[in-house]
Amino acid sequence: MAAAQTGCTPSPSRLSPPRPSRQQPGRACEECRRKKLRCDRQQPQCGYCEDNGVECDFVAPPRPRGPKRGHMKLLHSKIATLEKRIIQLNGGGPCPDEGPFDLQDWPAQTIGPLDNLDPCLFSAMSDNAMVGPVLPAPTMGLSPPESVTKDGLVMGAPPPSLSMSYSPELQISTLMRADLDQLFFDRAYASVPILHPRRYANWASKLPSNILLSQQCLQYAIWTLASALTAQFEHIREPLYNETRKMLEILEANNDNAGSECIEHAQAWILVTIYELMRVQYRRGWMSAGRAFRLVQLMRLNEIDYSSGMDEGKDLIEMEEKRRTFWVAYLLDRFINMHNGWPLTLSDEGVCTRLPCLEDDFQSGQETVTDFLSEAIASGSQVGSFSPLAETVILATICGRIMSHQQRSTVERTYGGAPQQFWERHQRLETILSQRIQALSLKAPPSDLAFVDPVLLFTDMMAQAAVLFLDKIMQTSTFERDGNEIPIDKYEAQLVSAAHKIVIQAKMVQSLSFFKVCREGSVLTMSFLLQASGLVCQQSHSCN
Repeated sequence: MAAAQTGCTPSPSRLSPPRPSRQQPGRACEECRRKKLRCDRQQPQCGYCEDNGVECDFVAPPRPRGPKRGHMKLLHSKIATLEKRIIQLNGGGPCPDEGPFDLQDWPAQTIGPLDNLDPCLFSAMSDNAMVGPVLPAPTMGLSPPESVTKDGLVMGAPPPSLSMSYSPELQISTLMRADLDQLFFDRAYASVPILHPRRYANWASKLPSNILLSQQCLQYAIWTLASALTAQFEHIREPLYNETRKMLEILEANNDNAGSECIEHAQAWILVTIYELMRVQYRRGWMSAGRAFRLVQLMRLNEIDYSSGMDEGKDLIEMEEKRRTFWVAYLLDRFINMHNGWPLTLSDEGVCTRLPCLEDDFQSGQETVTDFLSEAIASGSQVGSFSPLAETVILATICGRIMSHQQRSTVERTYGGAPQQFWERHQRLETILSQRIQALSLKAPPSDLAFVDPVLLFTDMMAQAAVLFLDKIMQTSTFERDGNEIPIDKYEAQLVSAAHKIVIQAKMVQSLSFFKVCREGSVLTMSFLLQASGLVCQQSHSCN
């Protein structure tokens, strides 16, 4: 035992004194470090610097590099929490709602090596950072993830329609955004003046994460329609359209709260409808128009001015945007359904929304009180007292009533209605239409095409087309007047005159610049005028 202890304990003769370190304590001065000399580290001046008469500088050692103690473990925990949250959103197992998460309980292969992770992820995360922005963007049919704190606690989220943002797959550069916005206001806005340019520019310049999803939908709908009016962005026209439709579907899939609809939602569907009528398919545009009409009805835009007088507590520009959105949807309803003979969706009876004001008043936010639709039709006011959009609404209303007159006459013939009701309606519509044509004649387009107003030209073409519609109803009617003969000569003269005017005006439209027609002429009236041209052809054959 003693031998064992003796064998295990080294003898004092074998113990050597510790060798002194060649490195002196402290940090060498900058001069010795630069010349790679051994510095004696004397303060405030080392021996070498003192002998050579040079300045001796001692620089404090830098802070140690690398993460803090426990920092990498915290990052591992955050990444694991995120992966659990993603699996739970994709239909996996339950996600822990509270309590610390132990990294040992999670399979190692799900995290993977940290070398493959984006270094920007680590730079963006700190002890006080939120991990919510790292979550994926919402996809079709999937509710957006709630806000997640750094501890993995799920916080209550506001309604998705108000706060949810979407990261589109198609990324548009800042310069392209500016070009598309300018194209829309140059070539399409005059036909669809449903938003205030200055207010749109205020929120459109923000990041997508800082605006509502409904505003994102409207922004992409604007770019989609603008891309249809230029060859410059034809290569992104279809991707823009698909992205806009996808965003609208996501918005509607997550918008389950009654009363949370935004005006931008309806405006986006109106622009998408016009684009589809122009570039995609007429049937799809008609179906999209139905969505716009339902949103207009849901937001009760047909009774904005139900209360008497002006409400001082409401934003005048916002109120006018809602009015214009309703009336453009109203025009879409007339033109689409009149082209196919379908029943109207938005009735002109009981509308308590005033007609749109002049464009200058809208841009400046000036308070103006315009007429209601029924007042404007009954008064027979001059053209100059209404905005071009309001004048188009008045004539479209008359045309819609003529179409309803035709549909009612068909029902009356089937059920054996009285002829007197038919002729009373016919005479009343003829009187209203004659008043509008007389008012338009005071603003007849000049012979010089350089001074032709396309809006006034299209409006006059609509009036002449309405004459053709009304005359066609009379010719196909089987009702006879009691005691009075039908003035055939009078109606034939009106019909020939209207057909002749439309032919002349159509030639004037062909002589105008394409961009001038797109900028100032109403895109919505084109389907209506196509049907009018068909009636002109029918009349020419009957006259021959």
